[in-house]
Amino acid sequence: MTLNWTKGTDTVSSASNLQYLVYYSTSNNLSTVANIEANGTAVGTYTTDISTKNITALSGSTTYFFNVIVRDEAGNKAVYTTVTATTNPSVVATPTFSPTAGHYNTAQNITISTTTALANIYYTIDGSTPTTSSTLYSTAVHIWSLAGKTVKAFATKSGFVDSSVATLSGVFSYPPLQTGQTTVYATGDNGTNQTGVARSYTDNGNGTVTDNATGLLWQKCFKGRNNDGTCSDDAGVTDTATWADAGTYCSGLSLAGKTWRLPTRQELETLPDYGKATSYVFSKLLSRT
Repeated sequence: MTLNWTKGTDTVSSASNLQYLVYYSTSNNLSTVANIEANGTAVGTYTTDISTKNITALSGSTTYFFNVIVRDEAGNKAVYTTVTATTNPSVVATPTFSPTAGHYNTAQNITISTTTALANIYYTIDGSTPTTSSTLYSTAVHIWSLAGKTVKAFATKSGFVDSSVATLSGVFSYPPLQTGQTTVYATGDNGTNQTGVARSYTDNGNGTVTDNATGLLWQKCFKGRNNDGTCSDDAGVTDTATWADAGTYCSGLSLAGKTWRLPTRQELETLPDYGKATSYVFSKLLSRT
């Protein structure tokens, strides 16, 4: 914001030797020299022979009161008439991504942040423009979920102008998961090369298991079992369900304080271990569909 005034005249000092100091306040309490010096915030220091001042670091959507003290060479001071102005709304800082896009051989947790405190960030991974109906960012996102995706994000805050939309420059890439195959059937197959990201899982002790290679969080025990250490049988509860029933079961699940849903096809494809003759997980899934 820029404040302008007419230069003063004085009987002691020439106009070119008068000094000026701008003050501001969010209250109308800058009517006298004493009030200004007691209540106002000075913008810099006394400056000779000026009639304009650029004022920065003001809050958005705020009414300010301004006044100027003019001082002559003898130290005499006088004030102008208080003026008021309301600043424009502040703009939320555009989100940034960390780490930067590129290929990573090890798991990375991608953060999206803005320097505007208490702002909400929304993002998409399909190239569409994010809105407040998009996914709300709350914690770092595993690189597996973002690999090969076009990521966009913007930030909002009440009383502020929304940020610009940030688009990740480039894409993340991440090796495929190891298949689990250990038997060599042909030269150069996965049994020989053992390429990809190693599988590992963490039992969180609360009925959930984290896939460390993908960051996905799974329910440890399938429907019809208790979410305890041994997945004991939940007597009287059937372990079969239609697709619709399975969706209802997930949406009504209150486990580890999370919101649950059925996995996507891509997420399901991370579960098979091709080093085993029969996948326990998929044999259970297939027998219940």
